[in-house]
Amino acid sequence: MTTLRLGSKGEAVKTLQTKLNSVCPYGLTVDGIFGKKTEEAVRDFQKSNDLSVDGIAGAKTWSKLGVETADEVTPAGHTINKLIVHCAATPEGEDFSVDSIDASHKARQFSYYIDPDTKQKRYIGYHYIIQRNGTIVRCRPENVRGCHVSNHNYDSIGVCYIGGCPQRSVADWNKKSKDTRTDEQKAALLSLLKELKVRYPKAAIYGHRDFAAKACPSFDAKTEYKNIK
Repeated sequence: MTTLRLGSKGEAVKTLQTKLNSVCPYGLTVDGIFGKKTEEAVRDFQKSNDLSVDGIAGAKTWSKLGVETADEVTPAGHTINKLIVHCAATPEGEDFSVDSIDASHKARQFSYYIDPDTKQKRYIGYHYIIQRNGTIVRCRPENVRGCHVSNHNYDSIGVCYIGGCPQRSVADWNKKSKDTRTDEQKAALLSLLKELKVRYPKAAIYGHRDFAAKACPSFDAKTEYKNIK
């Protein structure tokens, strides 16, 4: 199911309205039009289920309604406005496999996508992961909505580097941030972001920290990459 919001129309909206009516007597007309009444019902349902109350039926709302969802494919004409850099919040000097991140995101109930090569379900929220040796791993296809920043997934590409915390020997390492990027990661990040800017010239570069109260990606990406054109 695709993400639905005020103004959406079609069969997916009918499914949403039917599901909402089945869990609570909202009295929605199943007409396939996401109007104010449907938005109010979504907000009420989200509030009752400890979800972010935004009136938008995304992956987590669908999941609570009992519908397993692959995240939406970016519709034609959709504009990518943000390139958002993350860290994996893993210890300095340690490699982490893509499979480990996939398992972590699955456990956190991230929405899934279908890997175009293996045709298997994957749950990694980022579009790209950069390993400590500078290897760039493609995860979510760019035309598939990410799952990496609340309320900003619909128009962004997510890029994550392995690291971002001090060594495991440091007390409370997982509660501290550190820019652990290797020279190879710095070069790979710069190269990838330049490439993405060519494809998405309207997109500005941010760090996760610009949208949430956290240190991620453990450096000021917005300032560091401000001159990438």
